[in-house]
Amino acid sequence: MRNLAVLLLLTFTYCQGQASAGSGKAQTSGPCSPASSGSNNNFTIQCGIDKEQGQKMLGILNRILAKQLDPDLVMAKLDDIERDVKKLRNGSRSGYDFNGIWREETPGRTKAVVGDETTVFQNMSNLQTERQWKELLEVSEAQIKKTPTWLTPYLFSGIANANLGNRSAAVERLRFVHTEAAGNLDYADADRLLRLLQP
Repeated sequence: MRNLAVLLLLTFTYCQGQASAGSGKAQTSGPCSPASSGSNNNFTIQCGIDKEQGQKMLGILNRILAKQLDPDLVMAKLDDIERDVKKLRNGSRSGYDFNGIWREETPGRTKAVVGDETTVFQNMSNLQTERQWKELLEVSEAQIKKTPTWLTPYLFSGIANANLGNRSAAVERLRFVHTEAAGNLDYADADRLLRLLQP
């Protein structure tokens, strides 16, 4: 299949050259740029990325290798990110608020859905206030399985694990919140607890 793609690219490039009968030096720009020079249909094709982009790509590949991530899962996540970026460009956003309300925002329209998650949020808040760490851990972990994109149960799980002495599990949950919350002040407790748990 790859050989076919290369052959098609070369055929397309050759046909483009046949159609243009110019002289002198012609240049194009882009990540993969065919350029024709003279009238003998000679082509130079330059493909590549600059040094800075190359270093970033190597860094990404090294992280994937170091963490022994499944490349197929990484590619699937990239597809999800691409879809999210397109939604953001269109002014669309959807997701859970801190308190479990599902919110959908599009230009000129906001929809809020109050579902079971708000009741679960109240339950988790009460369990934290009552310092019932084992029960809080059970409820938050069960909710993570039901709604893996809602960050609040991860925060409560981190808090419960920390108070139960499960330091590594707490750090894992809180790091996830820190990364995914991207500066959302509703989740500032995750950063505060991480500073306490990590010397």
